[in-house]
Amino acid sequence: MKFNCPHCSQKIEAPDEFAGTDANCPACRGAVSIPKSESSAASSSLTEADILMATSDKPKKELPPLTDLPQNQAVTPRDTLPTEREIIELEARQEMKKEERERLENLSPAEKKITKRNVWLTIALWRNLVVALFMAFVTYELIQMRSELSSIESDVWDIERDTSSIERDLSSIESDVWDIERDVSSIEGDVSSIEGDVSSIEGEVDSIKKDVKAIMKKFDIYRPSFP
Repeated sequence: MKFNCPHCSQKIEAPDEFAGTDANCPACRGAVSIPKSESSAASSSLTEADILMATSDKPKKELPPLTDLPQNQAVTPRDTLPTEREIIELEARQEMKKEERERLENLSPAEKKITKRNVWLTIALWRNLVVALFMAFVTYELIQMRSELSSIESDVWDIERDTSSIERDLSSIESDVWDIERDVSSIEGDVSSIEGDVSSIEGEVDSIKKDVKAIMKKFDIYRPSFP
């Protein structure tokens, strides 16, 4: 289908499936309505909602202003309208949905009941699977926590054992200190006894000196230089 833009008279070509829909002119970006044709309205398999969905899902490419385009460059509506491949894929999806709806509508009550039961069974299966995965995760975390607690308990036991060893060493050191203090006290007693003996000896020496002086004076041989 070919028509002219009502704003800038640009020639625009669009597929018949988009008849009756709104779009933007690729030249002036103005809003245009694609005219309807009787043949396209009768043979088109797409609804207006589907076309609008297809055009809204695809990001529109921004075109430069008309003055920036080269004069020999042709402007086509493909910049804003879906491509042929996208139209084919959209039609295929719509056909699959239609066939699925028809299949579900043609099911007998028993088949519908079985289908509904299968859906609920599938939901229950997925729910049980999620619960099982959650329980497995919780169990794994509990095992990890138990392993960490066992490691911490082992470290605590090692610390207690080291503490007991240190306490024993401290007791041995205290006992050695007491022995040293006892030896020091004994040595101090011996030193006091030696000092007493030295004092006694010094007294005897003084007494001997006095006796010697007296004898020397008696025989008139004493000299003042004598100690």
